[in-house]
Amino acid sequence: MASLLQLLGCPQYFSATDPPNLAQFRGIRLHVEAQWLEVATGSARNLFLPEEAQAICEIIAAAEIADRADPATNPYLCPVDIAAYTARAPLQDQGPVFDPRADIAIAIPPISGAHSAPADFEKVPEIKAMSLLREALKALLVAVDLPSHAVRPARIPDPWAHAAWKLACGKSGDRSLLGTSEMARAHGHLAEWTREMDEDLVAYLQEYAMRKEKSMHEIATREITIGVRDRAAFGHLAFCEDESVQVRASLLVLLNRAVSRCIRLVDARAPLGEASVGSLLRKLSHLVFPDAV
Repeated sequence: MASLLQLLGCPQYFSATDPPNLAQFRGIRLHVEAQWLEVATGSARNLFLPEEAQAICEIIAAAEIADRADPATNPYLCPVDIAAYTARAPLQDQGPVFDPRADIAIAIPPISGAHSAPADFEKVPEIKAMSLLREALKALLVAVDLPSHAVRPARIPDPWAHAAWKLACGKSGDRSLLGTSEMARAHGHLAEWTREMDEDLVAYLQEYAMRKEKSMHEIATREITIGVRDRAAFGHLAFCEDESVQVRASLLVLLNRAVSRCIRLVDARAPLGEASVGSLLRKLSHLVFPDAV
């Protein structure tokens, strides 16, 4: 199953003229939903699934993305081979890369709001949330140890950047699409962040939520302005623009909403290997809010 998950996690390698038929996974999904998901009510909905069910959900979630492998029609896809990345393969072997300092008009795949309207991460089915979460985590993992604005194997999937920008602007319920310039600004901000900056941001958001007497998921990110004292206390945020902080905080809020939505499907032991959501979450644990699980 680990090999199957790794294969489904790299649909960019599929033949464009003769892709695999993944229709059978839809039938498996219906069975899983009927057997474990839809029948749960009340407190049972908060219980973690049996290990074998979690493994099957991982496979189905990967198949959801792999079934539409063309980035032009599936902007959620992050075309990165996580197993190759963990083996430290050179960037040029990973396919197209994202250079946040280059002309955004020549990014591959093209950056556009036209096909990137985001899902509601709190309301999508759990398996869907898991599939969308994996792609965002892949993009975050390949950038986690890179310096600010460095060339990276992939960018945050466009719908996640779209949703983060809207939330940062206080327009999360607005279904209108962003223009290319706004999408480019969102991606530019998201490419500024390093591991140390993210660690300070999560610590700051935890303190900010306590001040506002809210959960971290409920933070109004558009209202965040980091004062002089906070910049001194959280040194890696000292020179961050408020807009960049708001966009990155919005991404983390959305990411953690998706984690909360599908966490009971995730086996944190990661028995299915590097490409599993459990493994990705463990490697990116510094991005997970304390109240997300």
